Amino acid sequence: MLPTCLDYLIAQPLWIILISSIGFLSFVKNSTILLKWIFNTLIKPSKDLTSYGSWALVTGSTDGIGRAFAFKLAEKGLNLVLVSRNLDKLNRVSSEIQETYPEVEIRVFELGFVG
Repeated sequence: MLPTCLDYLIAQPLWIILISSIGFLSFVKNSTILLKWIFNTLIKPSKDLTSYGSWALVTGSTDGIGRAFAFKLAEKGLNLVLVSRNLDKLNRVSSEIQETYPEVEIRVFELGFVG
């Protein structure tokens, strides 16, 4: 009679079965994370941000992430309210966005949030 997979598994020491199980569970977990990333990045349709309203408020919009976020929102067709502490930088960023996306309305506010 040919040995089955179960017979082969029972013949292994317990520590090999435990280590193999941990490796298998790790593989399943990482595969799930990878498949979720592929779905969210490549397959899932992006949200229509205009369904939340036609205006977006961006604080710290003169530098770094806030500036990049303002450009991305303008690219999506949202009108912008830009808030920062430096009016010169706000006007500069506002003109740059208007040059690239002339259909977007922009309002600027010089305001420092103090906690």
